[in-house]
Amino acid sequence: MTAAGWGPPPSYTPPDPLSSGIPIKLEHLTELRSAVNLLRQHAGLSDFVFTVDPSPQRNVTTIKAQHILQLRTALEPARLQLGLSTGGYAHPTLNENSSLIYAIDFQELRDQVRSAWNNSTGGVDIRWLVSDQLGTPRIIFDQSGNLSTVSRHDYLPFGEELFGGPLSQPGTGGRVTTQGYTTDSVRQKFTRQERDNETSLDWFQSRYDSSAQGRFTSPDSLGGRLVNPQTLNLYSYVRNNPLKYFDPSGHQEELHKKKGKRGDGETDPIIDPTTVKNPGNWVRITELGPVQDEPQPSNSNWNDFNRKMWAINFAIPRYIFGFEKFSFSPITSVVRGIGGEQGLHNYEDATMALIPLAIETRAEAQLEETEAAMEGEMDALLESTLAVRGGRNLPDNFTGGTGVTVDSNGLLNGLSVNSAEGVSVEQLSRGIPNAQIGVTTVGKIQEAGGTITRSPTARNPYHCTMCGITAEKASKLFTPTIRIPHKQ
Repeated sequence: MTAAGWGPPPSYTPPDPLSSGIPIKLEHLTELRSAVNLLRQHAGLSDFVFTVDPSPQRNVTTIKAQHILQLRTALEPARLQLGLSTGGYAHPTLNENSSLIYAIDFQELRDQVRSAWNNSTGGVDIRWLVSDQLGTPRIIFDQSGNLSTVSRHDYLPFGEELFGGPLSQPGTGGRVTTQGYTTDSVRQKFTRQERDNETSLDWFQSRYDSSAQGRFTSPDSLGGRLVNPQTLNLYSYVRNNPLKYFDPSGHQEELHKKKGKRGDGETDPIIDPTTVKNPGNWVRITELGPVQDEPQPSNSNWNDFNRKMWAINFAIPRYIFGFEKFSFSPITSVVRGIGGEQGLHNYEDATMALIPLAIETRAEAQLEETEAAMEGEMDALLESTLAVRGGRNLPDNFTGGTGVTVDSNGLLNGLSVNSAEGVSVEQLSRGIPNAQIGVTTVGKIQEAGGTITRSPTARNPYHCTMCGITAEKASKLFTPTIRIPHKQ
């Protein structure tokens, strides 16, 4: 953000700078007063009321030390408000009645206003960032909203930017700078992540991504998930599906929320630039959907009313919810009663025309629901996987097990159990010499603070190792015991 949003700094009557020997004119005073008050406005301060000669007149008003002192008094709060230093005057002490006024006294005030204008941290250039479905800023307007000053950004699927060129040598796809494909100061690039200007790598909060390579430059520190083999490539970006997903953390892809849906019932805010009180914030415009008026019945246009209203309100929901037949007595009776046979025919025609859209909508919704729920369902499947251990499963049975160790916190390590996804108790218990077994699930072991990992042997493909819980907790998990099914 720069002070460019304020426009150019104030200009002054030449010469600028003022130098020794140049007579001070009335304009030098009035221009400085206006410039100082304009700076105060940008700093969020009210205009300063100049009480010394509030309406100076040529050949009447004499420039004096009091004018300079009031200008300093008005300027310094504005510079402080903008985080800038004050003072540093060539003549720091001026006597209201006897001090002479020099050109430097006016010029240093000019310079301080100009430096505050150009270098202030409070001066901002308000830009409107218009994002696509992935959150990538694609069009950037300045505060004037003028299309002639808009800048645009296009990207390849994995985030490599497509640049424009001059008319004599256009960029990729014929993009030219006159269309807005120029460089700007916005560092939020692909999916609104910050791009490093030197390396062109995007920072995804935990690791860098190379848009040119379409992959992360380091592996995912959280690892992959067996339930989704696509995640086992620890360098891949959003499971190689960048047109649909984005990754805000560098660890987990997400499906961008649809307009009006945030998962928590909130909708995108409507931003009115006239009500923005703090110009120091960047503002992102959210695309707003079209407002649709409900169709109103008209005696002179029953056909249009029936074709639109009834088809939209009944036909699409009917097919989305799985009604496969056209005969739906309550609806058809109402339609016939209001619109007659002609209205019923129009309704059926509209239903037929909208079937493809309804089927497509339903299919897309089912696909999204399946993909969104897939990982959660697979995780639940893992948690419900059975775990079996032979014996009475008393606390002493766990601490005295072969190969079992107990650490200083009383946690067991190296405990043998049988477990495998989709395998029954009878299968898991085969080969166990005991007459009874204890049965629990992987999820309950994890809830107790333990871990279970596969460690198959040549004789036992279901062998696993359980660690991280006390003997008392393990006993509660595997009791009461049951008889081994195949030995009953």
